[in-house]
This record gives sequence, C-alpha cells and structure tokens, in this order.
Amino acid sequence: MIKAFAPIAENFPDTRLRIAGAAEAAYLEECKRQAETDRIQDKVDFLGNISIEDVQRELSKANCLVVPSFQENAPLNIAEAMAAGVPVVAARVGGIGEMLREGQTGLLVDPNDTKDISQAVSKILSDRKLAESMGRGAKESAAERFRASAVCEKTLQAYRDVLAE
Repeated sequence: MIKAFAPIAENFPDTRLRIAGAAEAAYLEECKRQAETDRIQDKVDFLGNISIEDVQRELSKANCLVVPSFQENAPLNIAEAMAAGVPVVAARVGGIGEMLREGQTGLLVDPNDTKDISQAVSKILSDRKLAESMGRGAKESAAERFRASAVCEKTLQAYRDVLAE
C-alpha cells in the first residue's frame, strides 16, 4: 500500500495514508523505510492497534478504506467501512468479491499490482460523485446484509431449510 500511495500523494498532496493494526517490528521498520524511500514519510501515519471508537473516528474522516491483502476471507474492516458509508478498494481475493459490488460499493484490485491499487484509490479521490454514490451504496448494502437482525434472519432461514429437508 505504501508503494501504491506514493503516486497518490503526488497527485493529491493533501491526502494521508493512515495504517491501523499491529505488525511485527521488522515488518513495521520495512514499511517505514519504504515510506522514506518513496519520500512520503510525512504523509504516512502508523497508528498501531486502535480501539473500536478510534476505528469509527478514522472511518468518519476517510475518503476510502483500502484492503490490499494477499489473503482474506471476509474481513470485518470492510463491513465496518461499508456500514459507515465509506467506499472500499480491496483485493480480489477470498470472500472480498462477495462483500463488494464492483463500482457500486467499492473497487476490486489486484493486490500484486501497485499501479492498479493506486489508480482505484485515485479514481475515488478524483470523482466526488462516484465516491458519494459508492458510499451510499456501501451503507445500504451493509444495512441489508451485515446488521445483526439481517444475519440472524438469514441464519434462522438456513436452519429452517435444513430442517425442511
């Protein structure tokens, strides 16, 4: 993500990359070195582990959530961003493609292609109407698919279907 952010920072000088979550010390140092190499260390914030309240605060200020993972199932951070009305740029891996609707709630990218990631984020940053539309779509989708009552009803229906057979 840091490599993908370098051209974004050049084209959108007021943007910041805020990275949440813990990392092994060696990996964190490698990330910091990459930011220095790309001369964007003043635009990258390493937040470490943050509370649920801080996650909500970060999402309330975010233009988009980027999840460039190489391996995922159905990450909670995507559901949280969608519920907050934040468009998502995420890797086309695991269950992520089932969570997002391409172009409606977010954009899917190749996690091995920093240019693809950079272009997707830039698309959201440069097109306010698209970003707002995706944010609304994400929020609506999250409400219908991820809220507790919807999940409970789908689970109960799955049990009913099994018992009926």
